[in-house]
Amino acid sequence: AMLAALGALAVAAVLTYRRGSGIWFAALAGLASSGAAISARAAQLAMPSGALELVRTARQPLVWAIVGFGVLTAVTYARALERAAVGPATAVLSVVDVIVPAAIGLVVLHDVVRGGWAPAAVVATVAALGACVVLAMRPAEEQVQGAAAVVA
Repeated sequence: AMLAALGALAVAAVLTYRRGSGIWFAALAGLASSGAAISARAAQLAMPSGALELVRTARQPLVWAIVGFGVLTAVTYARALERAAVGPATAVLSVVDVIVPAAIGLVVLHDVVRGGWAPAAVVATVAALGACVVLAMRPAEEQVQGAAAVVA
């Protein structure tokens, strides 16, 4: 399933490479990064104690999915930065990279929040996402101009 998701995201990136917006590519980067995280969680990785363990690890499709998702994350995020300001692009990537793996973990993989910690988890997630939105909306140019005025 993860290799199929990787293929679908790669096809989407290729088909929209010329016309896609920066925010679109930031979302793709966030999905690709989420794919790497989910693949890493599902892969059976052992500390290589010898050549045989290294070969066993390298034979796992999920290991190659992690690599593929990592490359796709880098390419789509770079494209996002070519098309959009760094703040909004990074915010979109970060939000997607928080929400998607958490939702898949809870719904598909049946992860649970430690007893009594659900409210704290919700507050922390909302705070992190809110911070991403605030940073995305803050113009970087004002910060640079303000710093230049202080120096001058």
